[in-house]
Amino acid sequence: IHFDVALARGDHAEAIALAGAPFLEGCPEDWALAERRTVDERVAEARRRLADAARDAGDRHAEIRHRRALLRVDPLDEESLRALMEALAALGNPAAALDAFHAYRRTLSESLRGTPDPQTVALAEKVRRGSAETETARVPAPRPAALPASLTSLVGRDELLVALGHQVRSHRLVTLVGPGGIGKTRLAARVGEEALRDGAFGVP
Repeated sequence: IHFDVALARGDHAEAIALAGAPFLEGCPEDWALAERRTVDERVAEARRRLADAARDAGDRHAEIRHRRALLRVDPLDEESLRALMEALAALGNPAAALDAFHAYRRTLSESLRGTPDPQTVALAEKVRRGSAETETARVPAPRPAALPASLTSLVGRDELLVALGHQVRSHRLVTLVGPGGIGKTRLAARVGEEALRDGAFGVP
């Protein structure tokens, strides 16, 4: 009676608490089995409402608890599985969402119920793609190479800087040759600085 009253006033959490153990657990009579199924279905519906309310309130953790509880009672509840996968993915845990999908697929196979619904398979693929895209986005962008700081200005090298800049932008490898001490390193560093400012990346 208290269970029905709680449901009637929309207090789903209290209704679930009041349901307690399965109705007439252990009684093999058909009428008891039928009544037990009815109570179980009403409890499951109350749990779904709580899960939906948690989702709408942005409380994904509470939603996940309710979705998992539904799946413990009925491991073949595919609608609850999809909702669980979406909640886990929304929390940034696509691996757990895919684990839930694979566990469900194994359960289907062991119970000889066939394969997951195409909608569920599509959701798993969407989660998998999203996970891959996230991992790609986390790859850090290459950092500019560290170049020696120029402590003094270059004098009389303007034309050479322009020519070398053109060569660097046009070729994968440019080598400066000449006797030691004529300023090759400083010249190369200055060309490198200008190339980096243009968006190029180098290897130190």
